[in-house]
Amino acid sequence: MMLKNLQISSWRAQVWLVGLAVALFALSAGAQPLAPSGYTGVINTPTALTMKSGSMGLALTNSIPEFHALYPGVGGFGGLNLGFGLVEGLEAVGRLTFNGDLNCDTYLAGCQSSTRDLSVGGKYQLPLEKIFGATIANNGYLRPDLAVGITDYGGAATLYRQKYVVGSLTSGPVVLSAGTASSIDSSHGGGLINGKFGSAILKLTDHFSLLAETDTRERRAGISWSHRITGNADLHLAASKKFTHHTDQQASQATVGQTYYFGRGDKESAAQPLDTRPWPTVPLAASQPQPPPPEPRPEPEPTSDHDKARALAEVFSQNGFSDVDVGKTPSGWIVRAEPRVWRQNRLDAFGAAMASFMLAARKVNISDASQLSIAVTFMGQSVGGMSVGGPFSALDCIKDYLKGNDLCMGARALSFHYEQERLPDFAQVQWLIRGEHSKRFMPQFEISPAASYTAGTEFGLFDYSIGTTLGWEVPLARGLFWQGFRARLITESDDFKDKNSYFRRVGMGEASRPGANLLGYQQRLLPSVFPRLWGQLMKGDLGYKTSGQQFNGYWASEDGKYRMTWVRGEWHNPEMVQVRRPNILNLGVRPFDSNFQVTYATGRFHNNDTGHRISTSFSFDDYGLQFFWRKTGPSDILPNRNAYMGFSLTLPLGPKQALTLGPTTWRLRDRWEVGVETKVGQKDNYIEPFYGAYPGIRHSLDTDVFDFNRNDVPLMEANAYRLRVTAREVYQAAQK
Repeated sequence: MMLKNLQISSWRAQVWLVGLAVALFALSAGAQPLAPSGYTGVINTPTALTMKSGSMGLALTNSIPEFHALYPGVGGFGGLNLGFGLVEGLEAVGRLTFNGDLNCDTYLAGCQSSTRDLSVGGKYQLPLEKIFGATIANNGYLRPDLAVGITDYGGAATLYRQKYVVGSLTSGPVVLSAGTASSIDSSHGGGLINGKFGSAILKLTDHFSLLAETDTRERRAGISWSHRITGNADLHLAASKKFTHHTDQQASQATVGQTYYFGRGDKESAAQPLDTRPWPTVPLAASQPQPPPPEPRPEPEPTSDHDKARALAEVFSQNGFSDVDVGKTPSGWIVRAEPRVWRQNRLDAFGAAMASFMLAARKVNISDASQLSIAVTFMGQSVGGMSVGGPFSALDCIKDYLKGNDLCMGARALSFHYEQERLPDFAQVQWLIRGEHSKRFMPQFEISPAASYTAGTEFGLFDYSIGTTLGWEVPLARGLFWQGFRARLITESDDFKDKNSYFRRVGMGEASRPGANLLGYQQRLLPSVFPRLWGQLMKGDLGYKTSGQQFNGYWASEDGKYRMTWVRGEWHNPEMVQVRRPNILNLGVRPFDSNFQVTYATGRFHNNDTGHRISTSFSFDDYGLQFFWRKTGPSDILPNRNAYMGFSLTLPLGPKQALTLGPTTWRLRDRWEVGVETKVGQKDNYIEPFYGAYPGIRHSLDTDVFDFNRNDVPLMEANAYRLRVTAREVYQAAQK
């Protein structure tokens, strides 16, 4: 078999690799998989095509095309690539290579392993269609693309660096590519391409393609297979063989990969025709043309507004809302409620609210309401809102909107708001139901994995600790809550052969230990002047043996383009003399669209190290991707001033709706963060989650009040498909 050279002697390392692949596989969906040198390509060479925006790719290859196996049969030989489509035409790929013993210390004599290398690359596709127009750049018969890229950027050992320009022509099932590249040349092999290269792809079916290329070293031919395995995920397999023998590049090569499209399944579901189950119908206004056909007469219903309000509160409660307030206005209804089971995405809460209003219309006649306003709360305080309606019936507008129509009788059917309670309807509301189905003092539980790990180091390829955490959050009063978690260790690796030289041993400590135990209070600070300015004070235990207090301030502009946060705290650890006093100012701007944000942070960070941090953040549905660079130090905790860079991925772990058990709710983590960080230009390099990592507050202003920084109207409008999908799911589930 072609994978015979991918031998990993340590069973723990095998578990680590397979576990990583399965984890990303489980989250995870493009036409071209990642090539082992760190870009989308054919076999080993790049094309001018890039990963789709909002996608993530993972690929494992049993070869390093730039080099050969130094120690055949010892450890492993190959590479792992993880890439992201950031925006249309821009991709970034991280690459980890290994050659020999995965566990020995490469600084010691007798270690049968070459350098374990971590590198980053990127590719940018020029917007030819914007430059030359659609007639030339995409005429329907022949599509040209042009891209530039670099591999192995940054770091102290740029073993595989190359810069390239590549053009591709796509016509039907054929993709032809040609380009030129320059690279370094070293005893280790240098970059893959140093000169001209070319490739061809012939797509035989929707799944199979024939591949051929020349990379200035060798010529190869192969076959690839792609298959859609879930709504969001595609699986890729590729195999190739070289038919020239100019270098000692491995003759046979195989790659297994996966691409994950964030939100692809929901977007496709939202575009599908509406389910044909019967929908509630209501009488239309006399002035509206073409009344609907007569429907079966509904059962007798209460006539008072108070009874209608109670029916609304009951249906909202059945669909996961608590602490429901219902009010009547001259134009319709207002419902204010806490979305206890809809914490993963605020658009899910709005969708469930829409469905609840439709379901309530099956019980009572609320067809005369032209406007429905929804205000969602967190700890009893309104944090966002939505209005739906038109000239005649809000119910008709909801039905039309869920069928895919953004307009209702010529006007916008739906609008989002930052401050729902500042709308004119709230000044005229008559509250009929207050605090119905209150869940105060009732806990919400959250389960998530806990991981500590180091990868790609000179001391060994992998080391990890895996555990679980049980978190809780209990509302006590308006704006006041108690949160915490407890961690339990499941397993740890112990793969490094020299226990003394590896001084960065990771681990979670005791098999079971307490985590955070905090009392928090949130409040708008100056609602009449700056309605989007919030403050939060937390006091207690931030983490294991870490106690103190912290204040967080958060402000966002009305359009969400500008954001500012401030962190000021004081944390004590009985095992340390130093007191940590973070004082950090973050300034964020969204220069192009609401999916992309640049943030600059300055001040004193959590290890008392002063400096700066620059990050770029991308938001894709429920997923977030962040790249960052920082330079901080020295301090009384960290003796040196160093530069660091890395990335993090945040992702939901469970379904969008929490499970209700009695008065409690249970869910997997709404957003779990995983990532790596490394020093820049240093030899004592090790890659771990975050250098000097410090516990963070799980539920804070940015997570719940500002919905993971997604509460701005442009971003909600761009992702409104999610609302349609959830509303349909809730409504149709009630039909069964």
